[in-house]
Amino acid sequence: MICLVQHVDVEPLEVAPEPITTQRALEKASQHDPYVLYDGALASGDTGYRWGSAYALRTMPHSPRRRGPRGTVLGPDDADAAELLAWIARTRPWGDLAGISVERHREPTLHEHFVVGDGGNWDWWWSTVAPPRTPGQDLVVPLDDTADAQAITALNEIGNPTAESEPGTGRTELWAGIRDELDPSRVIAAAALHRSRTGHGVLTGIVVDPAHRGRGLGRAVTAALTRGCIEADGVATLGMYADNDTARSLYSSLGYRVAHEFASRAITPR
Repeated sequence: MICLVQHVDVEPLEVAPEPITTQRALEKASQHDPYVLYDGALASGDTGYRWGSAYALRTMPHSPRRRGPRGTVLGPDDADAAELLAWIARTRPWGDLAGISVERHREPTLHEHFVVGDGGNWDWWWSTVAPPRTPGQDLVVPLDDTADAQAITALNEIGNPTAESEPGTGRTELWAGIRDELDPSRVIAAAALHRSRTGHGVLTGIVVDPAHRGRGLGRAVTAALTRGCIEADGVATLGMYADNDTARSLYSSLGYRVAHEFASRAITPR
């Protein structure tokens, strides 16, 4: 479905947006949006902002590959979000931002207020329902972040060089993997569990060896890690590039729901 945003002429705000200084206030402003509850935390001492139904916060990226603070502007009303974006562009309350994320159908609004660079489209998913056991799950074993780092890195290089699981760095709390039955030193599928800014579980780095795809191995490691995460924390989350239709089908079948369809772009002030 294609969503179109009607152009909104935005008059400069004469009154500054309401500051948000606590996580509880941010949750209230978002009407307890799952992204805010389980991922989008205010940094200690930082300030978010609210205008009407729209709200904004500054975050640091999960991965060290992405540098610099980033803004996120959300809320149900396009006009409120446009006004808040215009105010952020004009006043720069957080100084220079490396990038900003908005709902994907609002991406054209960014160009009205910033010089917009490269970026990506991605979806934020969440689930509170543990999936049932899946075929192949008996093959899933825990992996060791240190001892198996080389094997996981080799898997990422052939399966997904942009995977953000960061084996061997200590970032991953828990690994679920499947070893090659003929050569147990090789890992042919893996998934990592990280912690979000709010302290909740985030699945990342879900990779399957191209030579072993089509066997349900990605489903097996994803289901196992999701079930463990939900049983421990009550929720599991993940992010997915918007053009990955195979992953979309998998996550939907395991009970995940999309909360936000993001456009994330590098920006510089005009």
